[in-house]
Amino acid sequence: DAEQRARDIELLNRDNALKAEQVHQRNLALTLWSAMGGCVLVSLGLLYQAFRRVRRTNEQLAHSNASLKRQSETDPLTGLANRRHFQAAIKSLSSADGLAASLFLIDIDHFKRINDSFGHAAGDAVLIEIAARLRQAVRDDDLIVRWGGEEFLIVARGREGVFAAQLAQRLLDLVGSKPVPYENREVPVTASIGFVS
Repeated sequence: DAEQRARDIELLNRDNALKAEQVHQRNLALTLWSAMGGCVLVSLGLLYQAFRRVRRTNEQLAHSNASLKRQSETDPLTGLANRRHFQAAIKSLSSADGLAASLFLIDIDHFKRINDSFGHAAGDAVLIEIAARLRQAVRDDDLIVRWGGEEFLIVARGREGVFAAQLAQRLLDLVGSKPVPYENREVPVTASIGFVS
């Protein structure tokens, strides 16, 4: 009877040890799954942060590229479009039927004399003022380009030939209407213009 009890106790102890080991194994499995779940969550969080950072960087890059494109197509002195912008814009304005616009080429008369008499800074002031006057004369959707040193090109979209002469005269009047003020001096300015529709 004592031996039977001892064997039963030993079997119970083994059974308890087996169950304890099973509980321990289950706890280890739960810990492992929890750790794996935590790793997955941390990885997802890191991926989300990386995605946000990449998206933000791409947006900044696109903004920088747009800014660089604007700068590369803008004359830094006058703020007008330059030849590079004109070449890109003229392609978009042209169709199979040609270009439906009037083109005006404006040349400031005796610009070298202005630079020689008043200085190059005065010449820059004249260019800036003439650019502002030309902006006043045309519509917002017309294109004004600093074509060369003292030359400006205007692409007036959809202008009929009969109105081109009137616009040309208005441009000349605005350019030569009054001298350009520079350091308590007045710089007289006139221009020559050619146009085609």
